[in-house]
Amino acid sequence: MLLGGKTVFPITLAGGPPLAKDPATALAGWTEVAQAGVKMLRVYPKWNAANAAQLIQDTKDQLDAAEKCGLQLWVGLFDVANDISKQPLLEQIVDGLKDHPGLGAWKGADEPLWGGLDANGLAAAYDFVRARDPGHPLVIIQAPKVKTTTKAPKGQLTATLLKPYAAAGDIHGVDIYPISHPPGTHADRPNRDISVVGDVTEILVRAAPEKEHWTTLQIAWSGVLPPNVPIFPSLRQERFMVYQAIVAGARGLVFFGGDLTKVMSPEDKAQGWNWTFWNNGRKHLVQELNSTAVGPALVAPPAAVTVKASAPDVRLVARQARGFLYLIVVRRSAIAPKAEIILTGAWNFDVEHLAQTDPLFRSVDATIARVAAGKARVAKIYPVFDPAGSPDRKRARLCALTFNCSKGDPHPTDAAYRAMAAAFLAASGYTRHS
Repeated sequence: MLLGGKTVFPITLAGGPPLAKDPATALAGWTEVAQAGVKMLRVYPKWNAANAAQLIQDTKDQLDAAEKCGLQLWVGLFDVANDISKQPLLEQIVDGLKDHPGLGAWKGADEPLWGGLDANGLAAAYDFVRARDPGHPLVIIQAPKVKTTTKAPKGQLTATLLKPYAAAGDIHGVDIYPISHPPGTHADRPNRDISVVGDVTEILVRAAPEKEHWTTLQIAWSGVLPPNVPIFPSLRQERFMVYQAIVAGARGLVFFGGDLTKVMSPEDKAQGWNWTFWNNGRKHLVQELNSTAVGPALVAPPAAVTVKASAPDVRLVARQARGFLYLIVVRRSAIAPKAEIILTGAWNFDVEHLAQTDPLFRSVDATIARVAAGKARVAKIYPVFDPAGSPDRKRARLCALTFNCSKGDPHPTDAAYRAMAAAFLAASGYTRHS
């Protein structure tokens, strides 16, 4: 997606936090999520002709704030873009906001197939919006199931049912929230596992192959609000769903439900957003998606070469840019009976206290090797980051291979990841082919 003239992998919060501070970092809420890598926040004015001028001004104020924080807004058109019956109001909204640099995209009708909205009416509204504002895409998000009809006797989403809506937007998305008790009630498909995320994303891609695609994942949703069991995705589950959606064709992600106060702690409820969920790992997942190791792969074009998985339950996507071939691979099933496990050995990243902490980290490295014996191989990472020699030599290596000295961040650099990959290859026993 083009955002501010730059190709990005848009990560959007729907809805986002208020501007008040994140209690963990003391940063303004919008600044906190922007610095982690969030690109857009969804706002959803309830448009009506009587209050249109005031609502436009209120939205401009939000757009001003977003721009100052390094964000753009995904502005909902509510029911005004369901057809062109409200054309004067639609024209007033679009003309009033289209030139603001804080505007990222328009949100069209919400779950139109589920709501039974006419695809031709939506397409007419889309054409009208694009004619007045060719600079911002219009996004339509579909539900993961449909109401039972003669065309859909089991209420299951299909590409055939979605296809008529392809002409009604630039970007097509689907929301899918598989974490609930019992699981899988949101999509209500035979597959109740979290891998249903890939299933519905693939359906969306088949329905509109010439368009871009987003997947909306859960923070919280109606199925986990009281009196239902309040349950959230673990970081492990969320991370799998993120990468499975990407492999299935998603070129953007939306995280929904961070503002649903009924499942928040009292502290978060007072703040107006689920900061606990954010700070317990989701912030780091967003940072991972924006890292130098992962971010370029998410915006790279498809690879010129064909890469296929040999296992039937493995899905992958191959992309290529700037001399790099990127592979993103997920396994649908949780069981991999023939998988060979290679563990990462420890290393000492404490650049300021190398002599004092070295015995501890070497003990950890030895423990990993002992526990893995006979069960898994271990990639020897210690020599990569902590070579033999003087403390100055070790410190220079750590400064070169991590961001410790430049940013106070012990995470590896690209050069370090290449060295670690070589250590993994050595541990595997495989021959390298250039």
